[in-house]
Amino acid sequence: MADYVSIRDWINYPDPMSNEFYPFGDAYNLPYDISLKLWDIIGGTLAWLLDLLFPGNTVSEWLVCDGTSNFFALVIFMIVIFAVAFLAVLVALWEERKVLGRGMDRRGTMIGMWGFLQCVADGFKTFMKDNIASTRIDKMGYWWTVSLIVGTSVLIDCMIPLSNRWFVVDYGTGLLIIMALYALAPLFILVSGWSQNNKYALIGGIRAAR
Repeated sequence: MADYVSIRDWINYPDPMSNEFYPFGDAYNLPYDISLKLWDIIGGTLAWLLDLLFPGNTVSEWLVCDGTSNFFALVIFMIVIFAVAFLAVLVALWEERKVLGRGMDRRGTMIGMWGFLQCVADGFKTFMKDNIASTRIDKMGYWWTVSLIVGTSVLIDCMIPLSNRWFVVDYGTGLLIIMALYALAPLFILVSGWSQNNKYALIGGIRAAR
């Protein structure tokens, strides 16, 4: 058992590429490094507190071992990637609304700081709406297609390397995979319209997928 005396022994900001479970080969990955250091702070603090309460316990050492650190670093890594992509989409929507507003001789959205919170409010409004579905729907097709449309859109963010240090995957055929994922969305819309067992929804799905 290692000799742990103070919290500095539990939190030491390890080199990510020295972790035997490092998943990116020889390439340095900045978001993974940030995530690993965040877990080193969180996990190291938890391990230190547990060791104060129960000296010599194995859970504390498990929290800071390479395998555990890599697992939780990947969880935080996914949250970081999603947060950056989500913020980029919010900024793009805000810019679009402001530019279109000026083009129409108006000020555009004005909710919150410089109108930025309007996009956040619209998101909350969408998730707070009542989920109404007919009893005649094909539940599998109706619910899963919505999830798959959102899922493929988020997955595309993982296929776009922002730099040689900020990426999730960096395939040589990344653009081809992105176009294939984009091509799935119209199919999911068509299936969603068909699964409602309603001719007008089917027509709408056909038009949207066309």
